[in-house]
Amino acid sequence: ILPQDRRDVGATEQLLRIQAEAHSVTPFARLECVYNGEVVATSITDGEQRMAALEAEVSIAGSGWLAARCLDSDGVLRAHTSPVYVQMEGRPMRPSADMMAPLLAVLERTLAWVQHEARCPKQSQRDHLMQILQAARQELLRRGS
Repeated sequence: ILPQDRRDVGATEQLLRIQAEAHSVTPFARLECVYNGEVVATSITDGEQRMAALEAEVSIAGSGWLAARCLDSDGVLRAHTSPVYVQMEGRPMRPSADMMAPLLAVLERTLAWVQHEARCPKQSQRDHLMQILQAARQELLRRGS
């Protein structure tokens, strides 16, 4: 999409010009650009094409990530680029509740395991592990707010 892994932009909403191109040995139905997981541009083929390109201007109102992906006619993901991070001055990326929920669930299960099942030779080791997990939970919640 962009030649670098990160792009710094100003503090106000702006349009970013994006370009994506895909070449494949097997046919695919569409090429999409996604911003924070939402489709922002699409190039549809007849399902028999092995190449597609798109250009679009995307309104960026906050920090996030852009990527391109190819899907077949059944909507099955065939390829996905690594993300390009967009860092907007004064507007850090905030994880959504949907994004945080699985991570918080893992932290809670791990904390319960440490409290009740972990084989820690000393209580101080168990306490230390619990402090680390609780700090991780608090940091995740802080970043999401």
